[in-house]
Amino acid sequence: MYDALPNATSIRVLDLLEASSTRVRCTMHVVNLETNPAYAALSYTARNPITVHDRRLSDPVALHEVGNPQLPFERSITHPGPAVVPKSFAIVDGARREYYHQTLEHVHNFPYEDVNYPDGPPRVIEVDGCAVQVGENLFRFLASLGELRKQMSEEPLEASELLEARDALRLPIWINAVCVNQEDLEEKAAHVTLARAIFKSALHVFAWVGPSDRLGDRATEAIDIILGYIHAQELRQGDPLGIALDRPLPEEFTMSSILEMTTAHWFALFAFFQRRWFRSAWAAQNIILARQAYMVYGENMVDMSLVVRVLTYLDNRGLGPEFCAFGRAFLTGEPVSDPGRYVTKLLAAANLEGAEPSPASVTEALVVEPKDIFTFIRGFHYIRQHRRPRLTSALSALRDLDTTDPRDKIFAFLGLVDDELGIIPDYGATIQDLYRTATVATIEKRLRLSILSHVQDAQNTNIRDLPSWVPDFSVRLGRVPLDKGTTSECDFRASGESVYRLAANPNGTLGVFAIRIDTVSTVTDMDVDPVSQILKVALGLPAWYPDKPLSWCLVKAGGGSSSEELRPRTVSRVEALWRTLLADNVKAEGYYPGEFADYLGNGFASWVLRDILETRVGIHEHAELEKMHWVRSLGVDSFCSKLALWSAMYDGHQVVAHQELNNIHIPYYERAIGKLYRKRGDEREQYQLDLHLGIPEPTVGILHFPTANRLMECVGDPVDELDAEIAQEHLSGAYRANARSRLTSEERKGAASFEERMRIATEGRSLFRTPRGRIGLGPRSVGKEPGCKDEIWILSGADVPFILRHEKGDRYRVVGEAYVHGIMYGEKLGAPCNWEDIILV
Repeated sequence: MYDALPNATSIRVLDLLEASSTRVRCTMHVVNLETNPAYAALSYTARNPITVHDRRLSDPVALHEVGNPQLPFERSITHPGPAVVPKSFAIVDGARREYYHQTLEHVHNFPYEDVNYPDGPPRVIEVDGCAVQVGENLFRFLASLGELRKQMSEEPLEASELLEARDALRLPIWINAVCVNQEDLEEKAAHVTLARAIFKSALHVFAWVGPSDRLGDRATEAIDIILGYIHAQELRQGDPLGIALDRPLPEEFTMSSILEMTTAHWFALFAFFQRRWFRSAWAAQNIILARQAYMVYGENMVDMSLVVRVLTYLDNRGLGPEFCAFGRAFLTGEPVSDPGRYVTKLLAAANLEGAEPSPASVTEALVVEPKDIFTFIRGFHYIRQHRRPRLTSALSALRDLDTTDPRDKIFAFLGLVDDELGIIPDYGATIQDLYRTATVATIEKRLRLSILSHVQDAQNTNIRDLPSWVPDFSVRLGRVPLDKGTTSECDFRASGESVYRLAANPNGTLGVFAIRIDTVSTVTDMDVDPVSQILKVALGLPAWYPDKPLSWCLVKAGGGSSSEELRPRTVSRVEALWRTLLADNVKAEGYYPGEFADYLGNGFASWVLRDILETRVGIHEHAELEKMHWVRSLGVDSFCSKLALWSAMYDGHQVVAHQELNNIHIPYYERAIGKLYRKRGDEREQYQLDLHLGIPEPTVGILHFPTANRLMECVGDPVDELDAEIAQEHLSGAYRANARSRLTSEERKGAASFEERMRIATEGRSLFRTPRGRIGLGPRSVGKEPGCKDEIWILSGADVPFILRHEKGDRYRVVGEAYVHGIMYGEKLGAPCNWEDIILV
């Protein structure tokens, strides 16, 4: 059946003769891409595409019994906590309860993740009279294609887009699993190289995301709702009278802002985007290259641009983190609504993380990472905007997506990049050899060490026997690299204009020229109670940062011209802290250098203020619940602790030892408020004195940090009434909205802007401090290996610093890239430098 192809640009395509749920029959012929043939191409995944399913609960009647451990919206927790906390308690989750009531027509089905759901036995299709085995998922697509053809041939069509879709269905189709001889490794490798041409030349690409199910049907409703919401917003933005919408655009956008979207809609959409196709590296390549693409779901066909539009909108409005956390919590047993998350956060902050939960409350990790859907859509836009970027840039954008064969983490992206690295797809090569070859080729091509920014956390390494400086591309990186491999995307120049001049050794080591800067002493992951965790690390710094970091400034020249220049500045530890949390990502189009940085600095102050207020409002929310009085107790404890940390930062104290941190805790609520009153009085006196002395711009407190006066204004407000502009969120409960209502509109916007940039910079990273008073961001594994010393180095040819773990002598292992405030722009190259020859193993 597979005769040799006549030339390097020839491919086989299928003509579908008959397709139903019981039989598929087709013929195959050869076309030459150089003749511009008319055909379609299929993008799909071989395995069962659905990863989130729903099942019927065993006894729906019993679910209404209070305390039933199977209650789908109740989370039971058992732990050996302090005496103030009951040994066992339950949290009723409002969002889960809403979902339960919104899906009653499904007879009490509840969702769960199962990536090993049976695919079904292989099916047989007929190709040129020969029986060919295919997977169940491919057979279902062909059956759906046949049904779609039948539907469109029987219905009268007038709209041009429907006529175009009908014509697309009639085209011959290229399907990798059938049109390529999978037994011929040379042909298979040749088609990997040809993939770019195949998908770019196809008139249409069909993206088969899988068969229909209950969750998928509701997800398509959700897509329609969001598209309608987007359209209504667009109308209103051109309508100053606001008559196109009957409600104002929300100031801070959340999932609750789209009122027509129920909890059931949001979860169904989440489950739909958990399907395998949306996290496939090959699917991303296919759809990026496509001229025109259709998503085929069951017996439905949707223009893929509409799906892209929905995902892009959710991402651009900053809904990604909330959307992913919402869906993840639904499947793992964590609280979904904010009130439940508040209680869980209090327990974690009270050092109850090590508790033994009951089986009903065990949190399981998801196999399919929810964030990958936004990796998919961001990578889609990035590659299309940058045309053919470098391999390091493509990996930065798409590396976290899945492939069945680890080699495809390189091969899948070769058709998207312009690097002439000499890498030829070879499925006979070992994974280790391929990854090392790709790494060395990238270094030698650019004489830069940007590819080292892709080194994963050591505990995540999957491929054995890789040198520490060679990334294991088969696993998720889990963070956005600081150096994406192009000068236009990396402002940092830690090693100046130096280039890499040594070479990789045959024994698998890499020689580098480097400067030792500092060591890592204190580390926090920022994932339990971020504000408290980062303030505890920052308190170990001196009040004024030890280095004079370079910052971008607007320098005016003669003739009214101006330019951006890096200038050294003395900065407080507060500024060093918030700039580190952003990895100094403080530029924005339309702003002068320093202007947007000041806005983000104020956003940091608002973010800290909002966190303290949320704890304060949480106390009030639970004040009247007698049986939950321990929640109030923990809330008061958390609030007082945050005020104590704020006070120590405000007063300029340096607290290095962990024991000293415990000593600054204020034990009583009344004392905390009293101290705040006194500080407010001091601020007012200082302000009046500055006015009396004629100081033109009197300052109060610390720049970019909440003042006592502002804290007192917010904390002293009654918390039983919501601001009229802040709608109560049906997915989150009232306490977060209540806290936000205490902030001004500008503070809310600033906090949201800061938090979004901070999330990007800190995701997958830990905050650390050094003995010399520096602060930085590094891999999750930094400082986690007992008995090991993690050191900060500047490597010649690397734009960012790296954390290296000393082995012996001059040999080091790469832990990962780092942001260290004060050394990112070559500050350490001005003084005499002690360059050393070291070996990376």
